[in-house]
Amino acid sequence: MKRIHVAVGVIERDKHILLSRRPDNVHLGGLWEFPGGKVEAGEAVFDALCRELREELSIVVASADPLIRISHDYPDKQVLLDVWRITDFFGEPESAEGQALVWAETVNLGNFKMPAADKPIISALALPTAMAISGHFDSLQSLRSGLLNIRDKGLDTLVFRAPWLSADEYIQVLDQLLGMAVEWQMGVIVSRPLQVVNRLPFGHEAFKGLHLSSAELSSISAGQVQDLRAMTTGIWLGASCHTEEELEIAASINCDYAFLSPVLTTVSHPTMTALGMRKFASMVDKCQFPVYALGGMSLEHAEAVKQYGGQGIAGISAFWE
Repeated sequence: MKRIHVAVGVIERDKHILLSRRPDNVHLGGLWEFPGGKVEAGEAVFDALCRELREELSIVVASADPLIRISHDYPDKQVLLDVWRITDFFGEPESAEGQALVWAETVNLGNFKMPAADKPIISALALPTAMAISGHFDSLQSLRSGLLNIRDKGLDTLVFRAPWLSADEYIQVLDQLLGMAVEWQMGVIVSRPLQVVNRLPFGHEAFKGLHLSSAELSSISAGQVQDLRAMTTGIWLGASCHTEEELEIAASINCDYAFLSPVLTTVSHPTMTALGMRKFASMVDKCQFPVYALGGMSLEHAEAVKQYGGQGIAGISAFWE
């Protein structure tokens, strides 16, 4: 079955996003979706995006940035969604083909019945372009300095690791870290959650998610998955992956995102074979959720990663001092 390549546009205005309702007599009829259409043979994706939004909504796209690429298999159709965030356009969106339109509040997108392939777009819109991972610290002062450095680089999300701490120490330091994060309007994602899950401050305003290591991902039981998903309503669940098999496991437990590494050679793991950007792209194209490039990344790589279908970048040494 040939995979259908579709160009999709996310059009934002005042914390609202434009959705289009599929006609009742077509595949997945009656569901709401992000507008767009099929990329024709030999057509550049951006050109297809501009053409489809002009024909469907009577607008002229002036500029757009890649957001995410999503591969999804329906029972009767296989699709690859090439999703772009429209950053500037001319005209007022209107129904040029008789379809219903609605400006949906960004925070309420999950309340709309959508095709399964469109749902990861909601996660991609909420997730940041870059995530920092905590490096070594030997005191609360050095932890504070590291967090300040991340904020000064323009990032607002930290994955908190600290594998050298005991579970008790980790929880104690996390409490201090969350206080700092509130002060600087940042979010914290907890690593090693299976060790401390019953002691985590769910509901804290700076507590944004849980992140599984590749070892935790590979060993997690069905019961643990069920418990985690029950606990992570309203927050993110992510995982570190190195192989296609691990990405498939992450998808099977409905992770909101994954880190894929190492994309480039790193100082910390010089003996690990780097995937390279092309392999990264081919693995991402098979995923149904946002994927970050990890390993040798810096902010300068973010745009290239997005061009290859990634959500963005993650890293330790690029952000933690």
